[in-house]
Amino acid sequence: QLTIENPESAEEGRLRFRLQSAAGDEVFVFDVTDARHPELLEGIEVYPAKDGYTVEFESDIDDATKLAVSPLEHLASPDSVQPLGGTWLYHHDGADYIIVAYDPLYEAARDLAGFAEQRGFDVDVVKYSELIDAFNFGLYGPQAIGNFLGFAYANWEKVPLYVLLLGDASYDYKGNYLDWGLPDLLSTLLVDDPSLGDVASDLLLACVDGDDHLPEFVIARLPAHDTDEVLAYLDKLERYYDPGDNFWRREFLFVADDGFESSSLNSQEHVNSTYLVSQLFLSDYDEPEELTVDLLDALNAGKVWVDYTGHGGVDVWAHEHILDYAMITEELRNEGRYPFVSVWTCLNGYFDHGLIAEVIAEGFTLTDGAGAIGIFAPTRVSMGLAGDLLSEALYSTVFDDGERNLGIATFAACSNTIDEGLGIWAESYVLFGDPTLDLALPAPEDVNGSGRVDGVDLIYLCRCMDGADCGMSRYADIDLDGEVDGNDLDLLEGAFGTRAF
Repeated sequence: QLTIENPESAEEGRLRFRLQSAAGDEVFVFDVTDARHPELLEGIEVYPAKDGYTVEFESDIDDATKLAVSPLEHLASPDSVQPLGGTWLYHHDGADYIIVAYDPLYEAARDLAGFAEQRGFDVDVVKYSELIDAFNFGLYGPQAIGNFLGFAYANWEKVPLYVLLLGDASYDYKGNYLDWGLPDLLSTLLVDDPSLGDVASDLLLACVDGDDHLPEFVIARLPAHDTDEVLAYLDKLERYYDPGDNFWRREFLFVADDGFESSSLNSQEHVNSTYLVSQLFLSDYDEPEELTVDLLDALNAGKVWVDYTGHGGVDVWAHEHILDYAMITEELRNEGRYPFVSVWTCLNGYFDHGLIAEVIAEGFTLTDGAGAIGIFAPTRVSMGLAGDLLSEALYSTVFDDGERNLGIATFAACSNTIDEGLGIWAESYVLFGDPTLDLALPAPEDVNGSGRVDGVDLIYLCRCMDGADCGMSRYADIDLDGEVDGNDLDLLEGAFGTRAF
């Protein structure tokens, strides 16, 4: 490689070179000033000399020009030649929902797509390798995803709204430092922030139009490692909308570390009064272990939404360890009663950690037959103000605006917080789970939480009327006046036949 710095012999920026003792008569010269876009020089002259061959060529140069000379035998040859993958995406009409899958999870991704298609979505499944080939010049890395989404946004007739990244990631996605650590299956984008250091942000992969850091897609991740984990999550999705008695869908749980009670109470104020709200505050307990017992009991009984505010780590809530990864994966028995979990804490979503596999977000979403239907969590440390703004925006979107789609609600929360000037704090948040999921929040008249107002609700209400001890009065008191009476019956009859999900 020759590096030219202001050669005096150059005439109008052009210089003729003579290289002696070349090894062969087939020699190539490249301009590699832009290493990603090398250019082959034409007009190369090669002729025999005493010690081999002499090569002469001319090139336009400046003080940054870099040239590379190589005989044919020193050029690398490919081990194999295969058709370029992903070219079908260049001419595609579009879809509602894109699943980008780690290649070995492709068939399981098709199963996820089938569930979404049953709900009316037009779904495409794309292999990560296809995006690397077609949109990143064969170079492995997260920019392949961003480039693809930018292309789809600019060129497809039907621009997708939803994107699911299917596969776990590592911050060392090139294996430069931790070749003995956890593998990168589907890369995330790392952002260098002056305050936080490197921050994993799937959301920024969805920001493809302008430099406002506002996403154009509703993006989520399921950090699965194998097909079994994907199919276990699919079973959760299929069970989530089961009809029948699901009183747990009427109940919210708020958990707070000591010193974070006011933030939790502010969030509670947004919840519609027709839902039942309970709270577990560490400051109300003499021993943290007592809260843990109550928390596990509450999770196992079933809650539609669980909210935690306080200190946290990669695998834990609070320094007292009121909940940790092992408890989620080993002690939860809430099959068929999966909450959405929102956490206003640090590190619970550090899915790209290169050495630690026990991550709270992964425990909740990937545990078979237990855990959560989804979790909204940060990949790095958080800040109290950012958590308060995100929480305020999320609950306002769901209860004030009536938005039930989980992906859109979290998308709005992040966008609003970015608009408030707290970009990196919002950009570090990830929705783990299905971005198309509608929260199973039943109507007030839906006494048993089945998702529809029908004869079963009427039966339950009649059993509880006029002070009868039916055990379900708290659900049947539709108008919240403390009694189950004719007024509640009138409200139920007026809503008869409606469906919430």
